[in-house]
Amino acid sequence: MYLKEYKVIDFSTNIPEKIENTLNEYCNNGWEVVSINFGSTYNGIIAFVTFVRVQ
Repeated sequence: MYLKEYKVIDFSTNIPEKIENTLNEYCNNGWEVVSINFGSTYNGIIAFVTFVRVQ
């Protein structure tokens, strides 16, 4: 069975180190990134990251 979780990362308010730490935190806990989709807001760019994990 697969678990799926979504995370929205706002690049306009997060510095690169914080974004990397967020991705590393998930990956170190057994999650894998399956897709990253980018979108834009009035503040800047956001990323919709999809993680999956086998349970």
